[in-house]
Amino acid sequence: MKRGRLPLTALRSFEVAGRLESFTLAAQELLISQAAVSRQIRELETSLGEALFERCHRSVHLTASGARLLAILTLSFDRIDECLEEIRGRSTAAAITISAEPSFAACWLVPRLPEFRERHPEIEVTIDSDPRLVEFRSGQADIAIRHSAVATAWPRTENRHLADVRMTAVAAPALLKMGPAIKRPGDILRHTLLHEENRDVWSRWFEAAGIAMPE
Repeated sequence: MKRGRLPLTALRSFEVAGRLESFTLAAQELLISQAAVSRQIRELETSLGEALFERCHRSVHLTASGARLLAILTLSFDRIDECLEEIRGRSTAAAITISAEPSFAACWLVPRLPEFRERHPEIEVTIDSDPRLVEFRSGQADIAIRHSAVATAWPRTENRHLADVRMTAVAAPALLKMGPAIKRPGDILRHTLLHEENRDVWSRWFEAAGIAMPE
């Protein structure tokens, strides 16, 4: 295919959708409708004569051809971005955006900013307090601080271990006085369990305690 006929818009939509494995998230990053993303990718598949995604009920997965194309496009777009940034001459040493979950940002990160500013007054720090995962290529943040059970939880990133953490179940003192006594880990199941977005943390906590968590 000649360069003048390359479907650049469709390739861009495919790269984002393939990288995120979601047409919905791709539409959000590209600031277009999900229908537009889906249409562009279908037109690209039609021109190639081969499917790039396996479409399930509520998810999409790359085919072998899609994965091959994604690897080339992601590398190419990254190199184009690096070249443009170099030409633009933007200095990344003078400013940095750090993404952190709200509780961590408020209780640990922000109190330490004054000391950091004293040591590095030339660096302007912006804190993005957001529990959602970060997509670095969209320019959301330069660094993200997140909790993970394993070091391989963040694909396509460079990660560094900062500190070990302990998962501790907590309860209001009044609840402990009025409700059933908690003497063993299993006794917690006699109370109503509170969680944030999902029950994954509780599941890991009970697994570490050697107890099967009921549905």
